[in-house]
Amino acid sequence: MSQRQKLIPALLCLVLFYQSCSHGGIVMPFPHSSPPVYGPLLPQTPFQTFLDSVLSLKDTTVSYALDEIPMWDRFAQIKGQALIGYCFRSSKAGEVTALGILLPGQGYSHNVSLWDSVTYQVLADVNVPNLNTKKFTYVSLALLNKSVDIQPNHPYIVCFNSLAQGSPLNFASRGNNIYQLHAEILNPFVATTPLVIPFTSGAITFESDFIVTYNSIYVPNPALVGESTNDQRVFGICDIGFMSK
Repeated sequence: MSQRQKLIPALLCLVLFYQSCSHGGIVMPFPHSSPPVYGPLLPQTPFQTFLDSVLSLKDTTVSYALDEIPMWDRFAQIKGQALIGYCFRSSKAGEVTALGILLPGQGYSHNVSLWDSVTYQVLADVNVPNLNTKKFTYVSLALLNKSVDIQPNHPYIVCFNSLAQGSPLNFASRGNNIYQLHAEILNPFVATTPLVIPFTSGAITFESDFIVTYNSIYVPNPALVGESTNDQRVFGICDIGFMSK
């Protein structure tokens, strides 16, 4: 093979790398599309994996649905934005290498952050563009050299702000809308009811969820949020990319 032929794959990788950069972050379309320039292994995406599994279930006792929810209605006095998140633990030591969202409003960006659930310290914070209303979009922390070490059995929080970047408060914009994932129980006599939260996907267990609406510039801190468990529905969906060590 000539030297020129050897250089062609390297140049193509370099082009793909620069094309994946957007607004200071690395947009990762894994794993539903062609693998990005990431490395030999793709991270686990636990909420995406769980969602793919439940939406394809053919169960006689429960069905799952994903519905769009408007985040503002001046007649119903619904507040226009919210902090939405989940507390999770890992059964293994590892790294959070990406943060992602699934939202109905394509073309908007939302802030997604990772917190320590004990100290409420912000461990990672990125703006994630919504590139596809039917698929998750992730921003790589790994390529930004901002991956976060995760200790086994320690609680963490992943959350996002439903207010789209650049959108005014209390404004009816589709960029602020969220998805509601809910389980419809078909047989009320079933002893054990499959619920949305909690669930385990790979090494990650999503233990509880929260949603706090607001209508002022103040964005609630997860430290002030009361979490809920055994939920039949969750409002808004964000995710992590996780690599075990």
